[in-house]
Formats: sequence, C-alpha cells, structure tokens
Amino acid sequence: MAAIAVAVSTAVGLDRDEVTPAVPTPTETTAGSGWEPRWDWCGSTVTEDDFSTHTGEAGGFDLEWRGERVSTDPAAPISVSAHLVSSTGQDGVVDARVTEVTAGVLGEDMRWTVVGVESAQITQEVHGTVTDAAALDVPAETRLVSCEANPLTGGSGTLDTPVPAGEYWLLATLEVTTADGEAYPVFAPVAVIGEPATPPPGDSAPEGWPPSATDLHHGGETWGVYTVVLEAGASTADPRWLEGDRRLGALGYPAGGGELGCDLGATESLGLGDGAMAIASYFDTQTDAELFAQKYAAAFGDQVVGMARVTTVCMD
Repeated sequence: MAAIAVAVSTAVGLDRDEVTPAVPTPTETTAGSGWEPRWDWCGSTVTEDDFSTHTGEAGGFDLEWRGERVSTDPAAPISVSAHLVSSTGQDGVVDARVTEVTAGVLGEDMRWTVVGVESAQITQEVHGTVTDAAALDVPAETRLVSCEANPLTGGSGTLDTPVPAGEYWLLATLEVTTADGEAYPVFAPVAVIGEPATPPPGDSAPEGWPPSATDLHHGGETWGVYTVVLEAGASTADPRWLEGDRRLGALGYPAGGGELGCDLGATESLGLGDGAMAIASYFDTQTDAELFAQKYAAAFGDQVVGMARVTTVCMD
C-alpha cells in the first residue's frame, strides 16, 4: 500500500527490539518407544489467550515472534527454531526443548484451528543462557501429519498423510528447565509454513467488488477504508496484521500498510491517537468505499475499523 509508510517488526509479547541470538549447546535425546502423535490436538481451537509464558523466581520466559516462513511446502520435513527470550530482564541458564508442534489455520477473531500435528518425536534440546539481550534458539525437526488421519475420529492413523497445501501457523510447546530443576511450559506461535491461496492476477478487484482508487499520489484526496488498525509501535509481524494483509491480497487489492498519520484526516475521523498503524484500501468515491466495507463484512464476518476522506502524504 503506497500511501502509508511501512513500520519495523518488534517481538510479540515483549515491548523491546529484536534480540541477538545466543549460541546454544544442542544435544539429542532418545526417542521414546511409546511415543504417539498428539491426535487429541486435532480440531482444537486456539486463541491468543491460550498462549502462555512463565514468570517466577528463576526469571521469566517468552517466545519471540519473527514472522519467519520456514518452508513453502507443509508436506516437507520441518526445521524450525523457537526463539526463547527473557521477559523479566533476568539472565538464566536453562535446558530447553520443543515438546510439541501443531499446525493451525488462522481464522476469524484471531482463532487458530489445529489441522496437523507432528508425525515424528522431536528429540533436539539445548543448554544455554537466556539474557535480556540474547535469544536462545531452541531447534525442532519433525514433519506434520494431517488430522484427516486422526484415528480418534475414524482416520487411518497413517503418519505419512500430508497436510493439504495452504498456509499454516506452527504452534509450539516448549519445556524450559531452570537451574533449580523446575520445568515450565511455554506455548506460542513460532513460524509460518506453506503458502496462502494464490490471489487473482494483478491488482484488480474481484467481480462485484468496487475498483481501487485510480490515481493515488502525494497530496491527493481519496477515500480510505481501514480494515486493521494497531496501536503505535505495533509489529507488522502481529498476527492481526498478517491476516489483514492476506485478506486483501487474496481479494486482489493492493496489500500493505503503515502509519495512519500518513493519511491526513484519518486519525481525527477514526478517533485514534498519533502513531497508530493501519492497513487500508483506497477508493475514488464514497459509494465505492461503502460498498467495499459492506462486502468485506459479509466475506469475513468482521466490520471494518472505519472510513474517511483523506489526503495521502507519504508517497513518492
């Protein structure tokens, strides 16, 4: 989206800049003979409220979200790292390992539906230090099996049943053991795998939807419809941002976003403070803007944040 300047990413769950990876000491554990995939995850709905961190006497731990796409093929073997960080500023020597990885489809209202689980036990673990300035990379190597094979619901139980083509979020559970021997779970998204549905060619609107503005330029007036608005300093790796970007791209509209203040008149019309981040679509007329808002709500079940007549000023 040319009318708004793009912001930089920061960590999800942490109000600080991206940290430098620490050098862990990787080891392998022995796979248990009685291991089975976590079929009970299949069909589960996960929300942001389910993501967990740990804070205690030995320090606090969180997972840093970097928006990484580790593979475009969800059927291929997965090699991913969970970035363990300190959420309290305390240094800590830990043993950490990823115990589970599931694949979730991001839907409406920031809800993930689990459609795949790991088909091979994860055996990597690391010993290292988590500091205020360094992330400890905790590796995991496995591959996914589709929940269509879930024997608990009548599936074949065949572990080579691939997850269908599409885009999925990898949701990881870590076990973090501190120097005092206490083990704590941490659960959060760590990466994306696969690819979203291919949008229509070009930047043309789908049939029945209004066309985008024909002449966006610095100092020009247009109608902006704002589908995602985040607080000042928010990350463009925020799941809400990525989903908003994906939706517009899938419809064939120009996707992208940045500072709301680059659209003069928007912050006042929407009643928002300075520095807010936004994803918007632009239209030549108020009629087209209103039609887009109606169709967007019908297609996704979400109302747009708002619309406004604006002057675009962050354009070359």
